[in-house]
Amino acid sequence: MIDEFDKQIKRGMLDVIILNMLMKKSYYGYELLLEIRSCSTIFKSLKEGTLYPRLYKLSDRHYLTCQRELSDDKSRLKKVYSITEDGRNQLEQLLNIWDHFIEDMTRILERGN
Repeated sequence: MIDEFDKQIKRGMLDVIILNMLMKKSYYGYELLLEIRSCSTIFKSLKEGTLYPRLYKLSDRHYLTCQRELSDDKSRLKKVYSITEDGRNQLEQLLNIWDHFIEDMTRILERGN
């Protein structure tokens, strides 16, 4: 049960994390993966196979844009992701839901003590 709970929370929060990180700056996919891993303990083992489908989904919903840019050594094209206005609006709504969730969970858990 704990593993399933952990997976559900991570699955639900990954979009929030991606959108929030892209509010600060644009990232190419692998760079974003490394940044999420470096600033989180619960996403330390985040896999490319988990991140990239989320990026594609957010792009399909017009929450992100994706530009192709040459790598620093000009040897390959990389996709650079940026948040859109729709993505900013979505993030704001998701963060409001999160705030309400935290308030409710805190209230419920305190009543149980």
